[in-house]
Amino acid sequence: MDSSPRPPRFRGYGTRFVLLCVLVPLVLVSLLLLSVDPNGPTHWFSSFSFYPPLHGSGDAHKEKDLESQRGFGAQVSFDRSGHASDASVPLVAAPSPAQGPVYVYDEGEPPLFHDGPCRSIYSSEGRFINSMEMETRYRTRNPDLAHVFFLPFSVAKMVKFIYKPESFDISPIKKTIADYIDVVAERYPYWNRSLGADHFMLSCHDWVGLVASPLHGPHSSKAVPNLYGNSIRVLCNANTSEGFDPSKDVSLPEINIKTDAMADMMGGQSASHRPILAFFAGGDHGPVRPLLLEAWKDKDHDVQVHEYLPKGVSYYDMMRKSKYCLCPSGYEVASPRIVEAIYLGCVPVTINDHYVLPFSDVLDWKAFSVEVGVEDIPNIKKILMGISPTQYIRLQRRGSMVQRHFVVNSPPRRFDVFHMILHSIWLRRLNVRMRRPQVSG
Repeated sequence: MDSSPRPPRFRGYGTRFVLLCVLVPLVLVSLLLLSVDPNGPTHWFSSFSFYPPLHGSGDAHKEKDLESQRGFGAQVSFDRSGHASDASVPLVAAPSPAQGPVYVYDEGEPPLFHDGPCRSIYSSEGRFINSMEMETRYRTRNPDLAHVFFLPFSVAKMVKFIYKPESFDISPIKKTIADYIDVVAERYPYWNRSLGADHFMLSCHDWVGLVASPLHGPHSSKAVPNLYGNSIRVLCNANTSEGFDPSKDVSLPEINIKTDAMADMMGGQSASHRPILAFFAGGDHGPVRPLLLEAWKDKDHDVQVHEYLPKGVSYYDMMRKSKYCLCPSGYEVASPRIVEAIYLGCVPVTINDHYVLPFSDVLDWKAFSVEVGVEDIPNIKKILMGISPTQYIRLQRRGSMVQRHFVVNSPPRRFDVFHMILHSIWLRRLNVRMRRPQVSG
């Protein structure tokens, strides 16, 4: 007879225990899902993780361990302010230097390649190119390990050195780009295997929509149509009416950096020390600004709209004194005023058509800015006055929280605009699936 002790029996608890462990969590999850308003102000970015995400807010040991693993994956969440939560990787989980995901083609010489303007309205273009040249964490020297490929040409530099002023002939720039892509396509297998879909270019010049489009005539090349139709184009002029495709292209913030002293462009008064309701000063050009100037130029003390500021009046100081900064499109849809407003604590008021705002796939712009349709320009004061003081304070506070995502650092720092751009590129790269050639048996 077996004398070994029997395991204890819990009469009647088995079924109850299963019900508690299974049904209760299901009910709680259901209630949580029902409580979420899909149309509410919260904008959560769907988490993704190709590789182990980097959690925490600065644990050096954990970061070092995870950097030894290959990957560009990140788990991202955004809180009600519309900005990345510190509880997860904001944008990019740092890969190891030996297995970085971006390959920069070595072909080409400065100033047309591997260089760009760093102190002008095209600073976003030059700063990224130069940061990428110095980058060691997210860049690989072995193209076989790359996940995405960078074509390091500068349209702004080409306009400066190749374009003949007042000739209205941009075919030399197009031919330069087409020839460059032909060279890398002949020397490497990567462009041809995807027809450029895992490659990206970056430009802030207004003409990029023309030079990165199909070329006709004696200098035509199959490379340029693929650059326009397949490649990831990182553009300041993110105009959907001119071929910008948000599913594969990236909207690049336009940042006008005049000096390296970024501190002069940052900071502003608190919400209670901004006596001006809305402010704009700028030239009369493009389709939107004439409408704004016609409706409001020098007509209202609260909505101060000027074509030119009086002598001795500081543009930045006026933005620091204003609750809202009007950001109408000019010749192109993008405007550096959007980032300037964020820098100076002024709530941006975007006025444009067909413009895809930067990083809008992860940032909820409605949480920290105001959108006014072109047709509502005469109603700007009524719209802004209709925003309660509490709502305004929330908009301004959230704007200050997302500010770091638009800051240019040298060298780049986590959460800044360089990482935001790389993150946006990587999101588009995830849409491209590379197929390996079938090997016949």
